[in-house]
This record gives sequence, structure tokens and C-alpha cells, in this order.
Amino acid sequence: MAILTKSGSRFQRSLVQVIGFPTIVLIVLAGILVVQILNLLSLANWVDHTDRVIAQATLTQKLMLDQQTGRRGYLIGGEAKFLELSRSADVQIGPAFDNLAHLVSENPQQSQRIVSLRKDYDHWNRTSQGNIALYDSDASQARAFFNRGTGKALMDGLRAQFRIFQATEESLRASRQQEAQSATRRTLIGLGVLAIVTGMLLGIVLGRQLRRVAADYEGALKSSYQDAALLSATLQSIAEGVLVTDAAGRITDMNPVAEGLTGWTLAQARGRSSEEVFAIQEELAGNAILRRRGGEVVPIENSVSPIRDETGVMAGTVLVFRDISERQKIEQERAAAYEREHAIAESLQHSLLSRPPSESLGGLTVETFYRPARAEAQVGGDFYDIFVLEAGKIALVVGDISGKGLQAASRTAEAKYTLRAYLREYSHAAVALSRLNAFLCEAQMLSGEQPEYFLCLTLAIISPLTGQIEIAAAGMEPPLLLPAAGEPIEIPVSGLPMGITPKAEYEALRLTLDRGTRLLIATDGITEAGKGEKLLGNIGLSRLAAQMPASATIQEIGGAVLEGARSYSGGHFRDDVCLLLAERA
Repeated sequence: MAILTKSGSRFQRSLVQVIGFPTIVLIVLAGILVVQILNLLSLANWVDHTDRVIAQATLTQKLMLDQQTGRRGYLIGGEAKFLELSRSADVQIGPAFDNLAHLVSENPQQSQRIVSLRKDYDHWNRTSQGNIALYDSDASQARAFFNRGTGKALMDGLRAQFRIFQATEESLRASRQQEAQSATRRTLIGLGVLAIVTGMLLGIVLGRQLRRVAADYEGALKSSYQDAALLSATLQSIAEGVLVTDAAGRITDMNPVAEGLTGWTLAQARGRSSEEVFAIQEELAGNAILRRRGGEVVPIENSVSPIRDETGVMAGTVLVFRDISERQKIEQERAAAYEREHAIAESLQHSLLSRPPSESLGGLTVETFYRPARAEAQVGGDFYDIFVLEAGKIALVVGDISGKGLQAASRTAEAKYTLRAYLREYSHAAVALSRLNAFLCEAQMLSGEQPEYFLCLTLAIISPLTGQIEIAAAGMEPPLLLPAAGEPIEIPVSGLPMGITPKAEYEALRLTLDRGTRLLIATDGITEAGKGEKLLGNIGLSRLAAQMPASATIQEIGGAVLEGARSYSGGHFRDDVCLLLAERA
């Protein structure tokens, strides 16, 4: 008894030493790791703060541009509805500047730039509002003042200041991100060195203590290796087939699952070669085929592990295997479902990109271009539509629905044909978009879906005989007019994407498509082409179109624009691309 007590006390002391020292070391390492993580989180927060400053600056600049667009539209067209965009921005611009000033309050240089920007904005705003007031009393004098470009010069100066402001923030973001990366590297290197040193110390200390424990209880360990009862109980409880062999490969034990899969009982299999009992016929798709004793075959997944005695010599093997028939059945069903989905996807893709014969367009020439980002059975995304309305009018549609797959494609088809129905009932662009938006919002509500998808779309209704165009947009890039001579002209139409809120309102512009002038409508797959944060944008799209000679056909223009955007993006598009060009014969 005294010997046992002494051995127990020695064992307890050894355990305390084995467990206590690593525990202390791990606590110290955890403390160091917590400090480093807090430092990295602080650096990450500063990067996030810079992102919020950049986003707020972009929003503030957009609000100024909305004011400029609305007021310019009013001075040019004389219709009060153009001022609605400006009035919405008028309400938001002050809080936007306040929020931006608050975000950069810790940066004196950027704070001073905000003060200067707001002062110059107030000057432009007073000048612009004065011109609006003058227009209400003397339109000709107001247009003369507008044509002198004073307001434009002020706005150009504001844009230049915003570019400097955002460039500064981009530089801050880069430096902060680099600092965070450097801190991460320092942390990893420091922890790596500390881990190596700690591992060496732990290895020395633990090795000595474990050898002492092993020496004290060598007899008990030997007996545990020979405990056949424990092995048998373990085998009986395993839900997979298990075969145990000796060093010569003869069966010594097997569990009931293995008996059922092989068709051999333990009494029949004991002493036989594992190759006879565990008869693998062939490999199929990386898995084995097991031939049972009765001749049936079962697809299985298997692994083999060696059994070693206390000296490290291999004393046998353990074969573990499971029936994967059910899994293969599920995989085959999935493959069949994929094939069905692929066929449906191809059919949907064809219907979404179909177009009527050219001779049915009443003298209007239309060219369409579609390039998927990836060649796979994922439909949805960008689409176009061309169809004839009453009085010989032609509807041109270019859209982009969020999401991918058959669900997105079905929503695209639903929206496409619903829009056709609305336009053939009443061919007014703004009304059709408003009705389609209400339909999409109601459909989501009735189906219990969250508004997780939306539709961006540009709709142009053209009379080929007169060239009159009525055009409206929902969340799309501004369309372009490409005159025979001169720079491309943006058509200032905008509106919320459809399917977000039923309260969204849409307005249409009316203009004339002269002979020799081309209409270009594109999705954001072109304007967002680029590498990193350097995107092509509307300016780049206009530049690509302007490079083509006046004699170029719309087919040549579209091809050149696509190739230019693809080259700018490094040889492939990051998103689906849809482009439509039209001209009067």
C-alpha cells in the first residue's frame, strides 16, 4: 500500500509539472496575442474610418451633381420637374457636409479642406439659385448668364477640390492599411519566434516528465495494449465496417457492420487472408467496389491504418470502410438535376436575348451585344429586349437584375414580359417603369420574400419616322447620344432601381434622335470594367465611342467599345456586359 501511495503521489506531482508549466506558458502567449489583436483591431478601425470618409465624400459630391443636373435641366428645358432632383439634394447636402466634417475632425488638413469646400459650394449654390430666380423673371437673360459658364467653372473647381480631398483619404487609407499589414507581419513573426522557443522549452520539459510517467507505469501501458476486451467493445460500437488483421494480413477480428457488408461472419473469416474477405473488385470515381461473398457488389469508401506494438513494429492493420450507395444515389440525382437546370438555363437564356427581325423595326437599325462574365449555366444578370408598339414605335430595353441562377432568370423573364404588357397597354416610359416597380414590390410582398433582389433598367421608346424618343431609367448608367460630329452627350435620366420601394418615382425625357446620331445604352458591366479601383466609368465609355470615325457602323462602334472595355479590364470582364446601339436609317 505504501508503494502504491508513493507511486500515486509521484504521478500526481508529475502531472502537475506536465500540465502546470504549459498552462502558464499558454496564458502568457494568450495575453500577448490579445494585446496584438487589440492593436490590429485599432488599425483596422482606422482603415474602416477612412472608407467611411471616402463613401461620405462620394455621397456629398453626388448630391452636388444632382443639384447641378436638376438646375441645368430646368434652365435648358424650362420644366419645373427637373428641379425635383435638385430639391431632394438641397435637403440632404447640408447634413452630408456636416457628417463629412465630423468624420475628418481629427485631421486638421482635411477639416480645413472641408471648410474651403463648403465655402466654395455656398458660393456656387448662391450663384445657381440666383440664376434660377432670374430665369423665373427673365429667361433669356438667365440663359445668357448660364451660357457664360460661371456656374460650371465653380462646379469644376469644387470637383477638383473633392478629387484632392479623396486622393488624400485614399493615401491615408493606403498608409493605414500598410501599417496594419506591417503590424500583422510583426505579430506573426513575433508569435512564430515565441512559439518556436516555447515549443523547444515545452519539448524539453515535457519530454523529461513524460519519460518519468512512462517509466512509472510501463506495466499498465503494456497491459492496455493487450486488452482484447476493450478492442472488441470498441469494434462493436463503431457504425462503420472494421476489419482487423495480423502482421501477415490474416483476419483476426471484425465488427457486425463488416460482417453485413462483406457477407462473411467472424467465425468464417478468422484466419483467412484479408484479400479474400475484403475483395475489392475495381476503382470507380476514386471509390472502391467491394464484392460480397454472395457475388453482389457494394460501392464503398475505405482507409487502412497500421497497428504498431509498443516498440513501433507493425503488428497488423485496421481496415475501415463504409457503404456509400446512398451517397452515390444522391450525387447521381444532383447530377441529373444539374443537367435539367442546364437545359432550362439554355432555354431561358435564348428567350431573354431574342430579338425581332430587322425588317419589322420600321427603318430603325439596332445592334445588340451580350458577353457573360463566365461561360457557365448561370443565367440571370444582364438582358435586352426589342419589340414593336402601336403607331410603329419601337421599345428598346436594357436591364440588369441582381442575382444569378434560374431564380434570377425567372424573375428577369417575369419582369421582361410584364413590361411588354404594360407598354402595349399604354406606351409611356415613366408610367411603365412605375407600374413595373409596383408589380415587383407587390410580388415580393405577396410571396413573403425579403427585398433581396432588384432590377436596374433603361427604357427608350423611339418613333423611327420622326426620331422622337421618350427615355426613362431605373438605377442604370446614363445612356449616350453619339452625334456624327462632336463629343458624346449623356442623357440625364435616373431613378431608383426597381423592386426596392413601391414609392419610387420615375420620369422620362423627350428628345429627338437625328439621322446620323446614334443612341448607346449599356449596363454597368462596361463602366465597371477595370483593374482594382480604376474603373472605366462613363467618361471612359464616352472616350471609347468618340474614338470611332463618323463613317463607322453601329456594329463597328459596339465591337470597338466592347474590345476597349475588355482590354481596359485586363482581358476579361468582371460582370456580365450588355450593350445596345440604335440609329435611324
